[in-house]
Amino acid sequence: VVARPEGRAAFIRSAISYLRTHNFDGLNLAWEYPGQNGSPSSDKERFTLLVTELSKAFEDDAKDNRKTQLLLSANVASFRSTIDRAYEVEKIAHPLDFINVMTYDYHGHWEGVTGQNSPLYRSSVDSGSHVHHNINSSISHWLALGAPSEKLLLGFPTYGRTYRLTTGASGLGAPSNGPADAGPYTRTAGFWSFYEICNFDSGAIVEWIPEQEVPYATYGSSWVGYDDKRSYSSKVQWMTNNNLGGAHVWTLDMDDFGGYFCADGTYPLINHLRMPSPLTPTTTKAPTTTRDPVAEFCSGRPNGLYENVSDKTTYFQCFQGNTYLQRCQSGLIYWDSCKCCNWP
Repeated sequence: VVARPEGRAAFIRSAISYLRTHNFDGLNLAWEYPGQNGSPSSDKERFTLLVTELSKAFEDDAKDNRKTQLLLSANVASFRSTIDRAYEVEKIAHPLDFINVMTYDYHGHWEGVTGQNSPLYRSSVDSGSHVHHNINSSISHWLALGAPSEKLLLGFPTYGRTYRLTTGASGLGAPSNGPADAGPYTRTAGFWSFYEICNFDSGAIVEWIPEQEVPYATYGSSWVGYDDKRSYSSKVQWMTNNNLGGAHVWTLDMDDFGGYFCADGTYPLINHLRMPSPLTPTTTKAPTTTRDPVAEFCSGRPNGLYENVSDKTTYFQCFQGNTYLQRCQSGLIYWDSCKCCNWP
């Protein structure tokens, strides 16, 4: 798409047509990352050309059609080495309306020790390049390279990164070997959504990392570093003090969108985030678990889905010995052959 002017022009024309046809407000570019992951180093400059040409085309489109100009934003890297290799910061800063810095995934199960997913500051156990794996360092680098603070949007995750502890140590920097078990709903090893974290076993131990202003929780050999209302409040205060333009969230569907798990209403994190600033830090609440009266069904059973022979419109979900009664959509029943809800 970006290699030749003709390719960029074709993309821009089709983008404007699609956005106007479906009444979108604008376009967000999520390229991870120019000049990396198979992208040639010359794509750093070509990304600048794409952004510049998109912005000019959006301006012309608004004038020609007497419509509100389409917005242009981009999701961008948070690691300093990636930023330096991927972006001509001063050149893309002007044509972009917002720059969404992906301030999460700083640490994960791919490392040999536990680390927080989205820490505000460095920790005392960080060394080498890891001293820059935090929000304060990332945003400072973007600002130093010429990005206007009012265009930078801070990334707020609604998920946590998990680890499998290998020794008796359970704090930050504790030895680990891969991810904890996949969550019961997201079913992907390495992370849990917030609605899975707040539903973590009631025996979990929740700790606060003062130097990074974020929490983590442990239960047995499972370790998860995540965000809660208290850490959101700390980040909003930092964001305000540094005159950033606002926040972006990854992702809507990992917050407790239905309000079924955290006993805190729908979208508890996002609704807390949108409260007027300054926000008052709240007390960290230990994760709770909602048990069904048939909790004993999953005792001793492996994690997974099981049929409820007494009611085909429902099924059992087992996770770490806990039983969750799930209900199929109206008109559907549970089929154990596919582990799914389908027509009778």
